[in-house]
Amino acid sequence: MTTVLEMVDAIDTWFQSYKTTAFLVLSREYESLTLEGCTDVADYVEKLLTVRRKIEQLDESCKIGEAHFINKFLTGLGGNYEDFLVIFNMNHSLIPEYKDGKIIKRGVTLFEAVEAARLHESIHKSRQAKLGVISMRSRETCSNCHKPGHQQQGCWFLHPELRTEASKRRRRRMQTRMQTRAF
Repeated sequence: MTTVLEMVDAIDTWFQSYKTTAFLVLSREYESLTLEGCTDVADYVEKLLTVRRKIEQLDESCKIGEAHFINKFLTGLGGNYEDFLVIFNMNHSLIPEYKDGKIIKRGVTLFEAVEAARLHESIHKSRQAKLGVISMRSRETCSNCHKPGHQQQGCWFLHPELRTEASKRRRRRMQTRMQTRAF
């Protein structure tokens, strides 16, 4: 017959091995988590915070320092954020800087890093949207001469009479400009 103390010891031993396994799984998840596997910066931060909370709940010795966590967040942003990271690291310090025992530059907070990354993300997305519209416009090409900017109906190779009409309009515009400058 086993005593209650022996049963508690057995459960405690089993739970300790469970904690180690859980720590290893969560640690791998934490290390492999990047923005690439997430929908946006907010989703990435949410997943990082969730994994961090789970790791820290396992044991008091599993605490992840703020500077380490912010560094993990920044390095996980990926290649599209290289310019952002250079500028961010020039203007911010992950750990406080001291001189004569006084803080001369405080360490950046996670909130500041996330907000800066979200701002960069929104600017990047708006630029991509503008480039998409511009690239769609430039794809319109004539199926006859394959030049951009017109369709077959306006192609001067198929319709030479359009060229003379366009040159007449151009000539009239030039004449009216010259007349207005003469006054």
